[in-house]
Parts: sequence; structure tokens; C-alpha cells
Amino acid sequence: MIPDQHKNFAYSTVATAPAPASSGTSLVVAAGDGVKFPTPPFNATVWPPNTLPITSNAEIVRCTALATDTLTISRTQEGSSARAISIGDQLAATITAKTLADAEDLVYDGNFSAGPTYSDGEIVVYNGIAYLCVKPTSAAPVAWPGGPTPAPLPTPAYGTSLPISPLDGQEAILVDSLTNPTYQWRFRYNAGSSSAYKWEFVGGSRVFVSVPTVETLASATTWSDLATVGPRFIVPRGGDYTVQAGCTGTHGAAGTFIIAGIAVGASDPGSYNQLATICISNAWAAVSMESLNGVVMGNDVRLRYYASAANAQFQKRYLSVLPVRVA
Repeated sequence: MIPDQHKNFAYSTVATAPAPASSGTSLVVAAGDGVKFPTPPFNATVWPPNTLPITSNAEIVRCTALATDTLTISRTQEGSSARAISIGDQLAATITAKTLADAEDLVYDGNFSAGPTYSDGEIVVYNGIAYLCVKPTSAAPVAWPGGPTPAPLPTPAYGTSLPISPLDGQEAILVDSLTNPTYQWRFRYNAGSSSAYKWEFVGGSRVFVSVPTVETLASATTWSDLATVGPRFIVPRGGDYTVQAGCTGTHGAAGTFIIAGIAVGASDPGSYNQLATICISNAWAAVSMESLNGVVMGNDVRLRYYASAANAQFQKRYLSVLPVRVA
């Protein structure tokens, strides 16, 4: 909501009355007085000459357009009654109930967000300080010269979840256990990010999961899990991740294709996620790093396996995961 504009001494008299006088929507003020009034829209009071405006003799109108000295108006504003406006009547952009209501109409918008334009009276929180908008803008708030020093961002939280209502630039450390964590990931909140995942990874080690034992893939020509599913990692937050994986594989029959691929859950790996597609007669080893975007919280990232003939064997399987940005 943008409040009306104002000018001091916005006063004139009616030179040409509306037609009909009680319902017409255009009037002309004294020659040259149009410049005394603010840019529409604004409310104005109309009342007879040589009197004070009171309920029984005045009408509040809303000027929606102003061309030189001609005002286009909407009648009977703010609960006022229509009256027969005549030549010589007084017209002024006075203080009305709406003027005061506009000044009191503060809107709390929560944390500042880059992009939208904020209007007079809107309140946002930025770096721990509440700011009142006094002029339409999309810029981030700044303190007045000599104003308060922005509060320091809180010490990074440490826990198995991230803060619910973070400040822009706030940092937090995500772990899977408070007493014996297998990973510690540090994130910084970017309120201005266009991504749905605004917690951006700024430091920490990869999660490493491995299955060293030899296991046989009894099936053929279909993507499958081995007896020990994976290795796999359950994603703690929805977001974008980088995944590195590797393994070795063998098959006694020459010309057999054996493949391992990075998958989300029990899905088939995309062709770009496959570690290798190799025709072999004895053994191969492969390593791959892939980007997995938009992984849903609670899904697992795992290795899955394929062979063109049954009884392929895989071993030294590992998976390491690192976040890029999360929700």
C-alpha cells in the first residue's frame, strides 16, 4: 500500500462545478491553482464559502486525475454525503481520517528479501535489526548515519537440524549426531539466492561409506542392488549434492558388460551417472564424480549394478557425498 502524496496549502475554489452538481465527476478549480495540489490520487474536502467544513455541509471526494486545473473525482469518500457542489465552493486537500490511517498503517514483512519493491510503512528485519521503509525501494536496508550498529550474527548453531528462521548471512553447522558425528557440514544462509535451497555449503568433509567385501550380482540385464545395498547415504536435507563413487568388478566371461551407477533410491542411474560401461574379460576399476540436483530429504544416494550376464562380482565399493546447497 502506497500512501497518498501531500502538499502544504493545497487550497482553491471551484471555478466550474460538476454536472450534475451532486454526482458529477469533474470540476475545475481557480485558474492556475492546479499546481497547488499533490500528484493524484488524494482525498480533498469540498464545502461552501465563508464557513467551516462540518458533517452537514461538506463532502470528501477523491481526486484520481489532475490535468492543469481540472480534477477528476470520485464522490462521497470516507463516509461523507453527496452535496450540490457550486461555483465558489472551497476545495482543499485537508487532513482526513484516511491521511492518519495511512500514517498508522505499518506492515510487517519479516526478513528482508532481495527483489520486491518495498513501500512506505513496510517493516523488514535485516541482520537482526528492524527497519521502517520511508521511500519505495528494493535496496537492502542501511542504518541512518549515527544510527544503531547492526547486531553481530549469532554464533553458528551446532545440531542435527538447521535454524527455522535464519538471518541473511547466518551460519550453522549440521551434524548427524551430537555425540559421535560422522560429518560436520557448515552452511551460510543466502536470503537473496534464487534457488529454493538457500543454505549454501561453506566447509566440511565428505561423508564416506564403503562396502569392501566381494558380492555377486546373480541377475543380468537389469539394474539391481547387491545383498549389501549400496553403499548408500540417506540425505538429511533436500538439496543439491556432489557424489563420488568407485568400485572394482570382475566376470569370467570375455565380452561381458558390467556397470555400476550412482542412483537416487531404487531408481535406474542415468547414463551420465554410470561409473563405467566396459567390455571385459577379467576385471576393471572405475571412479566417477556426479552432481545430483533436487534430491528430496530422506532419499538415499547409492550405487546400483548391471551386467549383461549373470554372476558378475563387485568389491571395494565406496561412496562419498558432499552438499552444494540445501533447504
